Amino acid sequence: LAEGSPELTGVVLPREMSGPERVRKDEALSARLARRLDALVGVRPEDTEELLSAEGTLAFKLDLQVLYLRRVHHFCFYGTRQCKDEWSLQLRC
Repeated sequence: LAEGSPELTGVVLPREMSGPERVRKDEALSARLARRLDALVGVRPEDTEELLSAEGTLAFKLDLQVLYLRRVHHFCFYGTRQCKDEWSLQLRC
């Protein structure tokens, strides 16, 4: 990785993608998705709500929820891709 990898790519998004309204919408959508995926795998709703009620800015909450979706459900929020494990997710998203 120190020399670069042809599999790794990046995308530069427009400034509007980090605007307050976009962050608010993404935070709400990621929370809804976390609730749904948690329910599908049997996570207790109170555990999900504990995560979603974390204190902080909307941007912090969004980052936390996106990380949760990646680590727990192997789901890439911005790439809208779910994988069978974290290794597959790391390769694909």
